[in-house]
Amino acid sequence: MSLSQQAVLELKHAQDYFNRSTRNLREEDSTFAPAEGAMTAAQQVAHLLAAAGRDHARRVKLLERLESG
Repeated sequence: MSLSQQAVLELKHAQDYFNRSTRNLREEDSTFAPAEGAMTAAQQVAHLLAAAGRDHARRVKLLERLESG
């Protein structure tokens, strides 16, 4: 399996995990926080998506370098 195929598979697994973890959340759950001062459900999702975007950009650059030789 090539590095790019491995990266795609890893991203697919992460997406599947995210989908399983959030599929029962509804709009009314977006303001739920498990404790005072903790991030709400909506803030957790936004935080994860921001981190995923940064990770994706780094992976793309790494794959481009690796595949270019």
